[in-house]
Amino acid sequence: MNGPASEDRGVVSARCQARFPSLTLTLKYLPAAAAARLGAGYALLDELCALADLEHQEVFILKCRWWRDEIERLATGSPEHPLAKACLASHRAVRQPLAAGFSALLAALDVPPPRANSVDEWWQTPEPLRSAQTTCEILLACGFDAAAGSETIDPETFIAEHAPWAERFIAAAEVARLAWLPAPPRHVIPPLELQARHRFRSDEWSAADFSPALRGRVLREWLAPPAAFRHRLAAALANEVNRSYAHFLWTVSLADRRRQRLCRRARPADGTVTPGDALALWRAARRLPPA
Repeated sequence: MNGPASEDRGVVSARCQARFPSLTLTLKYLPAAAAARLGAGYALLDELCALADLEHQEVFILKCRWWRDEIERLATGSPEHPLAKACLASHRAVRQPLAAGFSALLAALDVPPPRANSVDEWWQTPEPLRSAQTTCEILLACGFDAAAGSETIDPETFIAEHAPWAERFIAAAEVARLAWLPAPPRHVIPPLELQARHRFRSDEWSAADFSPALRGRVLREWLAPPAAFRHRLAAALANEVNRSYAHFLWTVSLADRRRQRLCRRARPADGTVTPGDALALWRAARRLPPA
């Protein structure tokens, strides 16, 4: 992977950039053709994730039903939607496992996240929707950074080994962002262990007048990754056999950097990609052999 160049990059919508904050930055470090292919895949993933934002249940049901049929057509190589066609053109080699991931995502859209009693339980319990999304991201990123003839591992093995803990890093960054909204969503509730320790109720946590200082302390205790998770991320980034999945691992690493910023304080830039993130990605790219 080389540094930023002047060629046209993969184009993604503002909504997609907001949902996947690291994507725009990592696209700059891919060759132009690879960036365009990756952007096409993420555009479809964003379209499916956006179904969860629909307010009317009838519209949600109808659209999910249509997209389930469309994902089946994607698996057989004959999609109808322009985004699905572009995704097929860029990811034909993994279309069937990718379609399975998209189907799992659609099935999990209306499944509420599990409630955790303790911080340890939260870190050990992946969410169905985010797990499906993580699987899709791995498959979308697979192969874009691989050097010819380099040793790699198959997507199924990589997903089994790395998706469970990587999903938690991505979830922690998103929880930290949502927790600083004026009225955090009701599903972004700290484990009962923290509610008891700091003596607040879930409805108080979701109130706009909840103490910012206390919110920050709770987030730092809640979202600090276990040592084993931090070691796994560092080891995965340093292992050359994971070169084909570099984009995904850097996405996880950049998400963890956002988590750290958001747990310290809440400023508009803390939830976005910063110049420091770009420098960190550049340094990581230098440690790997060029593609």
